[in-house]
Amino acid sequence: MDDKVKSANVAYEQSYLEAFANKIDLKIKAFHFGFWSHQQKKEALDFQDIVVFEK
Repeated sequence: MDDKVKSANVAYEQSYLEAFANKIDLKIKAFHFGFWSHQQKKEALDFQDIVVFEK
C-alpha cells in the first residue's frame, strides 16, 4: 500500500472477481499473483496481480 497515492491502493477478493466475471459473461482465463503478496519473485510475472478475462 502506498500512503502517498491512496487511490492506487485497491484490492478485490478473488471470489468477487469470479462473481463479477460471471455476471457480465466473461470467463477468467488465468490468475497470476504478484510478488507483492510474498510470491517468489522468480515465479511471479509482475509486482501486481494480473487477471486475464476471456469473452
